[in-house]
Amino acid sequence: MSVLNYSRTDYIDPILGGVEILNRSFDTSKKGTLGMIVKKGSQYFGLTALHVLIDYHGEGSDLHNLDNYSGFNSELIDDRNGIIIQPAVQGYKSGLVLKQPEYFDPDNDAGIYILMGRTFNPNQHINAMEGKIERILTSTELIQGTKVKKMGIGTNETHGIIESVNENGKMTIVADPKDGHDVSAGGDSGAIWCLNNNEKWLTAIGLHSEGKGPAAIAYSLSKIFLKLKIELL
Repeated sequence: MSVLNYSRTDYIDPILGGVEILNRSFDTSKKGTLGMIVKKGSQYFGLTALHVLIDYHGEGSDLHNLDNYSGFNSELIDDRNGIIIQPAVQGYKSGLVLKQPEYFDPDNDAGIYILMGRTFNPNQHINAMEGKIERILTSTELIQGTKVKKMGIGTNETHGIIESVNENGKMTIVADPKDGHDVSAGGDSGAIWCLNNNEKWLTAIGLHSEGKGPAAIAYSLSKIFLKLKIELL
């Protein structure tokens, strides 16, 4: 089976991870990457970085109070209590962001939105990357020096190396010298980091949050899955 490899100007259906999304209540500087499609109960969701979905305007570190966020503009709904998310180029609805605490993980900069009106590919989970995500490493399995890769809309496919990981599963990832590309650029937020092991399936490790100088910051995907009570397709 051929590997789907969409450009940023393609109409994308079935939708899959590694493509561009944008909350219509924000300007285009807020674009991000759809990490992957996940399941929660009987519903399907898109997983990405929290700050791609909603904006924080609170004081201090009260990140868990959704009243401190914007992005829940009811005037942009399609008869539902939420915000339309769209692939930024096509302007095609892909889902709704609802003001539900169980949909957000501020500690790990992660959030999900309800997937609506879209099909998804059962054989490939991330644009231009062969195979499905078959496994997610636990935070205790994240090891310094591990080679990883991601598909983000800012940098496309980039290769990195885990430089450090703390007790909470927060990772610092630096560029693999053999790759020679930056590991983070605008729009990459929400991308999924996977092992770079040349297998025909994917092992996911983390969610891309931001760039810090020449490095990238990512959070343990296993912790995000536990917090949001989501599962692989």
